[in-house]
Order: sequence, then C-alpha cells, then structure tokens
Amino acid sequence: FEVPFVAWPLRDAHLLDLGSGEVGVYTYAADMNQKRVVALRDKKIQEPFFEGFVAKGRVEDFAQMLIENFSLDAGSSHRREIIAGGATGLHREMLLSDKKKRDDMFSFVAKTEAEIARSIGRDACIQLFVPSGELEAQFELGAVQWLIGVPNMDITSSVLPSWMVNRAWDVLM
Repeated sequence: FEVPFVAWPLRDAHLLDLGSGEVGVYTYAADMNQKRVVALRDKKIQEPFFEGFVAKGRVEDFAQMLIENFSLDAGSSHRREIIAGGATGLHREMLLSDKKKRDDMFSFVAKTEAEIARSIGRDACIQLFVPSGELEAQFELGAVQWLIGVPNMDITSSVLPSWMVNRAWDVLM
C-alpha cells in the first residue's frame, strides 16, 4: 500500500481520494516552463467509495464516473491509463484491518479496471495506496498551509468543529 509516484512530467497524473464521505477526483500535470505542478481537475463525487459503490456492486457506474471525470477516451496514444487511488479515513482503516472488505475492494477495483479497459479500448490500472495516519495528516497540513497562502481566500464562511481541530492536532502531535 505504498504511496505511488505520480509526478511523471510527460503525462497527466490521475488521482482518487477514496474517502468515507466522498470520492475526490484530481488530475495534475507538470508545467515544464514554470517548473511546477498544476491542478487540471478537482472534483468531489458526493458518494462514499465503499458504501456507495463497492457494497452495492456499482462497477459500471464507478468506471463510467472515472472515464468521464478523467476524460478517458479511445483516441489516446497511451497504451495504459494509470489511476492512483488513496484510501483515507475510514477506508484506510478498513483496508488495513478488515480482510473481507479489503478483498471486496480489490475485487471491485479489478472489475472496474476491466470495465474501463473494455470501454476505452486499452488497459487501465488503479493503484490503491494507504497513507499512514501521520502521512495523511501531513498531506492535510500541507493543503491547509497552501490555502492560507492563497490571497483573497475566504476562510471565515465556515468554522471547523472543535472535535475536528482537536483530532487533527492529536494525529500531528
């Protein structure tokens, strides 16, 4: 369950955040002229991965969602599509501690890969990874630090519940 290397400069990197409340769909690309990574896609699908897709056997729906959101089509010159899928929160715990649900997820992912391949005419690979709790907290902290540095960012429109702030600090400390 290692975190995969997705910063290949010659093609877009597709990333899923397989959350317990929603599925995040992201695409990143290297901007060689500016020497930085840019986000091309950032979308939240308002359904939990396991309960919304895996437990209900919605392979075709999930595959179609990935095809649409990552703009995968038969016209690409790439021989294979690679999508990294990070299991966070409850899904992280599920993959690490529940063999039956882990097997269900792996089976679902394999069927989704086959459905994508059938639809776009080339192989698809979804690489699941599980960041440690500490690494996930570091990712979240990095995102917050980035957000704080964005000019004109409105962070007053919603307030995080104190339990959420306390839990984040517990993981970081």
